[in-house]
Amino acid sequence: MENFLNLYSIPSFIGALTISVIGSYVFSRNVAGRINRYFALYCLSVAFWSTCQGFLYGSQDVDTKTAAFFWARIQHVGIIFIPTFFMHFIFVFLNETKQEKRSLILAYLFSVIFLCLLPTGLMAKDMKPVGSLRYILVPGILYPFFAIFFATCVFYGLRKLFRALKVSTGVKSSQIKYFLFAFILGYAGASLNFSLPLGWELYPLNPYGTYAIPIYVFIVAYTIVRYHLLDISIVIKRTMLYAILTTGIIGVYVVVILLSEYIFKTTTGHTSLLARIFASFIIAITFLPLRQRIELFIDRVFFRTKYDYQKTLLTFSQSLSAILDLRTLLDLIIRVTTSTLKINKASVMLLNKSTDYYFVTSFRGLPYTCRNWKFNMESKLISWLTNEKKITVRSNFYKKPLSILHFHIMAEMRLLRSAVAIPLFYKQELIGILNLGEKLSGEPYTNEDLELLDTLGSESAIAISNANLFNTLEKTYLQTIQALAQAIEAKDKSTRGHSERVTKVAIEIAKELNIGRDDIVLLQYASILHDVGKIAVEEDILNKPGKLSDYEYERIKIHPVKGEEIIAPVAFLEKVKPIIRYHHERFDGTGYPDGLRGNSIPLLARILSVADVFDALISERPYRVFRMSDEDALTEIQKCSGTQFDPEIVRALLRLAQSNKLIF
Repeated sequence: MENFLNLYSIPSFIGALTISVIGSYVFSRNVAGRINRYFALYCLSVAFWSTCQGFLYGSQDVDTKTAAFFWARIQHVGIIFIPTFFMHFIFVFLNETKQEKRSLILAYLFSVIFLCLLPTGLMAKDMKPVGSLRYILVPGILYPFFAIFFATCVFYGLRKLFRALKVSTGVKSSQIKYFLFAFILGYAGASLNFSLPLGWELYPLNPYGTYAIPIYVFIVAYTIVRYHLLDISIVIKRTMLYAILTTGIIGVYVVVILLSEYIFKTTTGHTSLLARIFASFIIAITFLPLRQRIELFIDRVFFRTKYDYQKTLLTFSQSLSAILDLRTLLDLIIRVTTSTLKINKASVMLLNKSTDYYFVTSFRGLPYTCRNWKFNMESKLISWLTNEKKITVRSNFYKKPLSILHFHIMAEMRLLRSAVAIPLFYKQELIGILNLGEKLSGEPYTNEDLELLDTLGSESAIAISNANLFNTLEKTYLQTIQALAQAIEAKDKSTRGHSERVTKVAIEIAKELNIGRDDIVLLQYASILHDVGKIAVEEDILNKPGKLSDYEYERIKIHPVKGEEIIAPVAFLEKVKPIIRYHHERFDGTGYPDGLRGNSIPLLARILSVADVFDALISERPYRVFRMSDEDALTEIQKCSGTQFDPEIVRALLRLAQSNKLIF
């Protein structure tokens, strides 16, 4: 047995066992899958050849020439069908079995012919010693033709892969790259075995080159089973760099051990197991942290782009909870994910609980009409995500036996331009979906991408729920404010509905001036509450017909300051206070309460001032018998441009009037 397991037989047996396990595993993952079946068949022929080769190499010292000749011929049963099964597998993968039907028939025909000729001396003539091996096959006269057949099938299959690579994108492109890398590696290692029948023993390449075979079979299996592939160039580069790194660290530690032992021996004159154990202990506790730090450094230096975008996504997902405005939050999620992952199509769908429909709320790269798309609870995609509770990759369905359900899900994802659908769950409820399109580079989403997106999805769901809660609270506050404003207007019968109309005009002016959404919200609050301070003014003064006395006018003038004082305890209205305080300031500095002028008056207060006066001019007042027409009111405001009002805001109001946007 000791001679049976030698440097040549051990790699063959290890390869056969590994390939058998891998082939069986891939086949069991999808018994109905044609790719899986033909890969398993290919593995069977390779494993059979490798097993027989192991027996051939193991029989060098313990068996007779007859036994060695038997195993040499038997192993060729596997070898003969390897190129045919390889070609068939490639054609199935590329969906070209119909186009290549003649090629397959010819390949199987030649395989059967060579199999029939195997027992004759035309294929295997005799056995001879080569180098350290006693029994190596002497090729027959037809063996070179078999070698040509073998090489032709392999090169033709690789050529088909190279041609497909040129026109493939995304997942398919990555799979082909893996296949090419694996098959070239495997056949390069296996080809070393052909040197022996030619009379060349290339030790140690002959026995150890066999190890390349299970490695390449494993890579192909990984490519079939795992659809989210790492970038092949990154896999190779990282593997090489990490191997060099680990070797370097181990080398340093070996030097440390030897050096510590030398120092101890030099100083004491004795060797010590204790010194070696101590050095080994230090190495054990420092090796893993040091290796991780250096690997992180390698990722930053050599794979900086990938490292940067993953770090960006992770950092961004952790900061989402600080954003409480829903629209800002959704737009930011879309913008960061599309720019970071280099995609141009993305959307967020959210559940509207009042209708039980999911609507596209924020998007990029989709038609504007997508806002009208709605998906109810009966949607196949919604049902799938609700039940599966995990990220769904559209291309994954191509790796399964397709059902009607899968077709419906894929159709809905295609409508949404979605390559990846990330469910957003909050307290076990599907509150939304983040849809991401294909990468512009054509690369697939890797496992690392999906792990990061899973984290992003969880953080986004929490942030969206927080924003929804905040929006609900804002609406509640706003309703309370409106009720307060209505109570104040009830004291002054002539101003009923005044705050609501001022709010509409002020918001239209702000939009015309391209004011940001956050400031428009503040202006909305301020417009509703701008006269809240009048609650401190006597009703008889508010409702007095005719001109006010100096005392009465001074009482009226306190309402901006009183309004500021009333809302001061409300934290979320902090930025509204200056708008209310200064909405009666004049552009020339003659207003109240502080006599501010020009741009020292807050912009939102200047807008509110124009909207307030415009509505006052076109409404009935106790001190005026008739209200002005819109045209007369606009003329009056235009006269006061530069004195009472900011000219830019007046021009914005006039533009709105010309475009009929002041009709409410």
